[in-house]
Amino acid sequence: MHSAAALATAATHDVFNQAKALENYNLFDGNQGLQSALKFNAPGLATADLQALGARLGSAEMQTHAQLANVHTPQLRSHDRYGNRVDVVDFHPSYHALMAEATRAGLHGSPWPTFFEAQPGTSTAHQRRAAGFLMFTELEPSTLCPISMTYAVMPALRSNAAIYQDWASGLSSLHYDPALKLFSQKTGLTMGMGMTEKQGGSDVRANTTQATAEGHDAWGQRFTLVGHKWFFSAPMCDAFLVLAQSAAGLSCFFCPACCPTAA
Repeated sequence: MHSAAALATAATHDVFNQAKALENYNLFDGNQGLQSALKFNAPGLATADLQALGARLGSAEMQTHAQLANVHTPQLRSHDRYGNRVDVVDFHPSYHALMAEATRAGLHGSPWPTFFEAQPGTSTAHQRRAAGFLMFTELEPSTLCPISMTYAVMPALRSNAAIYQDWASGLSSLHYDPALKLFSQKTGLTMGMGMTEKQGGSDVRANTTQATAEGHDAWGQRFTLVGHKWFFSAPMCDAFLVLAQSAAGLSCFFCPACCPTAA
């Protein structure tokens, strides 16, 4: 027998007017707009892999990773325990789980090599990537910053054949490698950007970082950059496109996180 007081307390603590958590559902199957857009723009595109990705991204496991990656924000570790300057940004394991999922799904640089080699109009790699990217934004958009930058830099890197040859395979690899080490020692690479300066804001022509020519190497003309960026997007990436003022005016420079000469 339960007392009237106990029954009354149970009733006040019974949550009955709230929707259940939306989890373990397929983001692709539930998006009729996306399916219609793919049928119209890429009628020959097989969608089995997108359907599998939709199920993965809608899972309770991945939702938990998305929550933890935002609750446990990145931490700057400026020095190691011996007092050496390291300037490493530590991320929660869930951040790396999200990055690995996006990389495995080919949402970064993977469409480009196939696209460059394909005949005009025959590649659907970009449509597939766009659909997967859209679904991933429903799960967690912040990790897509380095993912989208890695995607965006690939055409720019083609203007330097030597850099593209050395970096394209890593930037299109489906393996995520978060280690901070030389690019040639890694199984996967990501790209960031360093554009904004405190006196410039969106007016990048007001940037004051200076680039001075310092000889040549296998990648072409080398430069030394001196300045102060307001922030770097995704600071633990393997290389960055950085704006600086050169003798020819505002220019874009390729800046590896780890210097190849250190090998």
